[in-house]
Amino acid sequence: MNEIFINLRQLSFKPNDEIKGSVHWVLDKEPKDMAVRLFWYTRGRGTEDLSIVASVSIPP
Repeated sequence: MNEIFINLRQLSFKPNDEIKGSVHWVLDKEPKDMAVRLFWYTRGRGTEDLSIVASVSIPP
């Protein structure tokens, strides 16, 4: 079974907040590639927006 655990110090953020956390995974087989992506989105009234801010490749 594949499992991913994401631990963040907080769950909501304001502009310019620092995001810190850790990730732990248990996979059945080694992945071909991995990446961490930071994105933001809006929801509620009006148009919903989404944007990827940063992406970092991680060697398996």
